[in-house]
Formats: sequence, structure tokens, C-alpha cells
Amino acid sequence: MKSSNIIRSFAIIASLISATFSYGQNYTSSNNGLWTATSNWSGGSIPATSGQSWGTININHNLTLNADYSFSGATLNIALGKQLVVNGDFSISGGATVNVYGTLAITADAILNANFRIYPGGSVKIHGNTTVVNSTYLTIGTSVAPPPYADFVVMGGLRSQSSGDVTVNQNARVAIFGSVTDDGTGGTLFTVNNGGQVYIDDGISFTGGGNKIINNNTTNPYGLYLNGPITNNTANGSTTTNNRGSKATMESTNIPFTNWVNSMSVLPVSLLFFQQANNITESVMLRWATAIEKNFNYFVIERSTDGKKFEEIATVKGTGNSKIRIDYNFEDNTPIIGKSYYRLKSIDFDGSFEYFNIVAVNFEGSRDVTVSPNPSNGSSINLVSNFKASSEVKVQILNNVGTVLHEEIINDFNNRINIQNELKPGTYLVRVATNGFAKVIRVVVD
Repeated sequence: MKSSNIIRSFAIIASLISATFSYGQNYTSSNNGLWTATSNWSGGSIPATSGQSWGTININHNLTLNADYSFSGATLNIALGKQLVVNGDFSISGGATVNVYGTLAITADAILNANFRIYPGGSVKIHGNTTVVNSTYLTIGTSVAPPPYADFVVMGGLRSQSSGDVTVNQNARVAIFGSVTDDGTGGTLFTVNNGGQVYIDDGISFTGGGNKIINNNTTNPYGLYLNGPITNNTANGSTTTNNRGSKATMESTNIPFTNWVNSMSVLPVSLLFFQQANNITESVMLRWATAIEKNFNYFVIERSTDGKKFEEIATVKGTGNSKIRIDYNFEDNTPIIGKSYYRLKSIDFDGSFEYFNIVAVNFEGSRDVTVSPNPSNGSSINLVSNFKASSEVKVQILNNVGTVLHEEIINDFNNRINIQNELKPGTYLVRVATNGFAKVIRVVVD
């Protein structure tokens, strides 16, 4: 009996130790580079990009994540002087905590349903919209006098959902280039404490009861500046601070903050989203939208089969200058069978550029091969396919009476075929055959 109890005790202790290691696991970066590379994490263990509910992730290097990032319960720490770029949406919930001492850049939207704190020396820039959910989950700065500052920039709008509150403290600088709104639930607190500085390029519109817009800067500079009105904040005990200024007031009385706001708005494009639209039978439709465009020229759409090596497949002209939502789309009429990746790149008028999030697409259309260029110069052709060959590919070039003029075996499509004896002007047939696929393509030689 005593032996059985000892064994049971050891089993309980082992279980507790296992749970401690499982639920308290820490991840620490070890090199600069991609989040998904095992060599960039101590021990080679990569934190999950979705659903992680335990442990601590320490960003001590400059990392880039080309995907959406969401977690609940875990803690994310970004060290001073280090940067995390998330090329996608960012979402936290549950008991999660984010502590930003360095830099966090989010190229799409952010949903903050857990503690999100920016400390002096920290900087967060969100290129889409931000939603604060359910509590005082967004806190910028501390009570320490600046510098350094804690910076928070939203290129789109900021929305309070289920009474999500925002607190701007003494050493905080905030710039929101869209509007500040709520979902009508009520009880939202937007608080600017003494020393905090906020610029909203549009207005504030709160519709729920008990909402409070508070500015504790009692003397000039006001610390709260709006380039639009405060509307609808009158229901059931809602209050609005009297001490606030306009953009003109900010520009005339608070030059250092004005210069900072202007420096934060220089990017040519604020992207709201980039995603795949509903599948079309024989093509892939991509959709995206911008909230802001400044001196912007055009988009480049790039495609990849592995998510690493991309090639340009199209360009789409931008609007140029806009502060309203602009929607765009592109239809890829020659998509790749199976899984492929699309990436969006913005090009400014001065040639500067920026990459946005990567979209993965699974396409199940018909397999096809084309010849490029057509007409050809007779010395070479390129085979372009929307699928990867599972076996060797036999390529034949025939004249109009069926004589084989050139024959070659290649390992895959998307290859250049150099023709040994240059073809004379006329019409030829290119016959392509591989496991489960065959096609004859008519080619003209000039």
C-alpha cells in the first residue's frame, strides 16, 4: 500500500512538472529574419501564429511574419530597439498580454481584446483599422515625463466595441488618421491624461450611453486635437471634454507634436485589407482596399509557388491622393493549380515601395500550358504552365505535315526551349505530354 502511494505521488509530481513546462514554455528569438525560420529561435521551436494560449514570446531581434497573427493567453514582449513586422491581421484575446518596448508594425487590421501596452521608447503602427474590445485594453505610455515617448499610430480608424477603452498617458503620442467610433454599447472611455498628446485626422462619433471623452491637459497645449467634429456623444450621461483643439491650433501652438504627426503620415498607402475574393471557376480574384493614399503611383501583384520566391504578374494603377476608402481588384486568368501565394507591393511616385501581407490561395481549376512569346522568333520558346509536372515532360515541335523538327525532355514546365535549328517563318505545332496531361499548341514564327 505504501509503495502504491509513493508511485502515485511521483506520478502527480511528474504530471505537474509536465504541465509547468507545457503551459509555461518560453520562446526567445536568436537571430534577425523570418518568424517561420527555426534558426531564428532559441532551441529551434517556433511559436504558433494562431491559437497559442500559454507561454511567453520574447522578440529580442528584428523579425518579420508574413501571415496573420492571433493568440490568447500568451505574453508577447518586444524588446527596446527591436522590431516585429506582421504582414497581416493582428488579434489578441483571453488573458493575452502585449508589452511593446521596441517597434511593432501591423500592415492590416488589429483587434485588441486583451492587454496591449506601449511603453516609453515603444512604437506601434497599424496600417489598417484598430478595434479595442470590452475593457481598458489599450494603454499608451506611463506617468513618467518624456522623452522617450510611447508612440501609437493608426492609419485607418479606431473603434470601441463592447465598451473598449483607450488610455493615453503622460509620455504618449497618438495619431489616428481615420475616425474614432463606437458600436453603440456605451460606457466607452477615451482618456488623455496630463502630458499625453493625441491627433485625430477625422472626428469622434460615439452613439452609446455613458461614453466619456476626457482630456486632463488643463492648459495649453491642449493635448487633444481633432481635424473633425465630435458628434452624437449626448446619450444617457455621456460627456465631452471642453479643452480640445483643432488641427490649426496644434500647428500654431504645438510645433514638436505637429512635426511628429506629419512624419507619421508620409507612407503613400494605408492598406485596409488584401485578400482572395470568391473563387471563379478558371481564375483567381484578388481584392484590396486603401484608407489613405498620398502621392501614390501603382500596385504590383506578385505570385509565388513556395511563398519565398515571388515574380511580378501584373500592375494596377493607384488613385494618387485620397482620404476615403478606395477598392481595387485583380483577376489572375492563368492561376497556378494547387497552392500558390500572392503578394501586394505599393510604389510611390518617387520610387519608394512597401510590401503588404501575403495571401495563400488553393486553386482547383483545369490544368493548362501555353507558349510564350507567340508569335516567336524561331530560336526559342517558353513553356508556361499553371501546375507542376509530376513526371518528365516530352516536348516536340512539328511542322504542318507532322514532321518532328525538335524534341526535348524537360523536368518541369516554365522552362525555355532553345531550338537547335532555327525555325523559318510559318506555322508550327508544339506538342507537350506528361503524366495525365497532353496538349498541342499552334505557334507562329515571324
